[in-house]
Amino acid sequence: PAIVPSTPVHRASNSPKHGNPLGKETMGSDVERDTTRIACLPPAKIQLPCDSPITQIACGLHHTVLLLQNGQVYSFGSNQYGQLGCGDIAPKSSIQLVKLPCSIVHIAAGSNHTVVLTGKGEVYTFGNYQKGQLGRIATASSPPDAQVGQSNSSKYRDPRWFATPGLIPNIGPKHGRRATWVGASGDQTFLKIDESLINSVSLAKSTVTANRNYIILLPNQLDNANSFRSLIINKREGNCNSFKSKNQVDFYNKTICMDSVYNILWTYNATNHDVTCYNIIASDLRTKSIIETSDKKLLSDIKMFSVANTTKDEIDLPGFNLSAVLSAELALPVVSNCHVTRLQAAINLLCCLDTLTIAHNLQMTAIKDDVDDRRLVAGKQFTREDFQYVNRFESHGGGWGYSGHSIEAIRFMADTDVLLGGFGLFGGRGEYTGKIKLLDIGPDGGEQENDGELLAETDEIPYECGPRQKYPMMFEDPVPLQAHRWYVAWSRISGPSSDCGSSGQTMVTTEDQVLFYFKSSKKSNNGTDVNAGQIPQLLYKVITAEIQPPRRQLDLSEPIHI
Repeated sequence: PAIVPSTPVHRASNSPKHGNPLGKETMGSDVERDTTRIACLPPAKIQLPCDSPITQIACGLHHTVLLLQNGQVYSFGSNQYGQLGCGDIAPKSSIQLVKLPCSIVHIAAGSNHTVVLTGKGEVYTFGNYQKGQLGRIATASSPPDAQVGQSNSSKYRDPRWFATPGLIPNIGPKHGRRATWVGASGDQTFLKIDESLINSVSLAKSTVTANRNYIILLPNQLDNANSFRSLIINKREGNCNSFKSKNQVDFYNKTICMDSVYNILWTYNATNHDVTCYNIIASDLRTKSIIETSDKKLLSDIKMFSVANTTKDEIDLPGFNLSAVLSAELALPVVSNCHVTRLQAAINLLCCLDTLTIAHNLQMTAIKDDVDDRRLVAGKQFTREDFQYVNRFESHGGGWGYSGHSIEAIRFMADTDVLLGGFGLFGGRGEYTGKIKLLDIGPDGGEQENDGELLAETDEIPYECGPRQKYPMMFEDPVPLQAHRWYVAWSRISGPSSDCGSSGQTMVTTEDQVLFYFKSSKKSNNGTDVNAGQIPQLLYKVITAEIQPPRRQLDLSEPIHI
């Protein structure tokens, strides 16, 4: 029978082994090269040079990495590829402290390389680099014995660069891309990145323009243009949307200006000195591939275009230049109290009549908005953009479910006379159907809630919105609310579970110094209260001398959209 020795045995082959000082990959795997080495060691306690407890252990093929609670990293084992992070590939007989400039929160080990994550979201790597697993390359640097004033021609590549911990480029707070997790397996490295759309890098490489409702970031450098074509921030809600589809206009290398009077974008191309006008409405005009005219002629590939891009043959065809009325020369301002000459207004009116006639001859239908959000109060017309938002939640919660009898309700009061346009509702996870009501419960409704008087309600309205965004559901007409009088915001929602709010506030002061009070309502049976739930927003407008509440309901004829 074989005799099993009681002490560890290490047996090596007699064939000479040659080192690989530059870390170059040789034929065969590590397992094949090490089949002739056998080691049997009993478990033993590892002695560390400090008392901080170990929080994480990562193992490669032949090396081990330890993360301590104080943020230090220790390594031991094979150093053939510099995976111990000591700055060389010499064998190490003891545990090595990896010298890093900051505290580490997570570690990972591949076969022959190591990855560490800092608390700032930066990533350091070291070890085998042959398969690109370090995520970085050697950079030129001055030799250690360089003299002061020596020329840059003496720059060289450190042959042991891979054995020294180095940063993966373009990851970290200053780049707007923070790593939150690292992993490694074999010759691969994995990173989880949280990238912010707006950061110091994107701001420095973008043109910023704005109007009273939105802030727009447009890239002015090529590397930033590859990330997004335009980035829009809603000033009232704080929502941010990025657009980078192929249909989006590329504003790279152009000077941009928003025209708030005409609601358009002006661009200037310094290369060819072209000034271009982008009309938002013109981009939404619908086209038909084939249209039959009144005289039974078929027109193919009807498109909207400007006069500058029109050929002679297109001009000869009736009705082709349908978007001319929206050109800078013929358009009218979209804001009130803006004076224009009588000649300009008359030309615009004639163009509108001509456009309607051509559209009728081409059998083109009017474009209808999905939701008619126009309101008329005391002869003034409002859209949802005319209303301010009051948010009663400070943060977002988890999913909020619904049943066929779910009612969301909240009591509120303002210290100023306001017009209420509607409520903001959560969605974010599919298609929903909502119905809202407004109830008046009187000046004592804050102490004792009664059934109240119904002031306004809507029909069942389908809606959807993005994650953590709110859909503004509007009443048919704005409702005047008296100061220091309590009301109930009521809603019934059906659909999949939605986002919800948390950390609710009992008092909220808006930007225009209107103070809103909120209390829970007994009409709510689905959990919505002053602390969490639905109905995160109220859409309101302060009543001024120019805006007086209506004494009677006024009919608004359906508008024609060109």
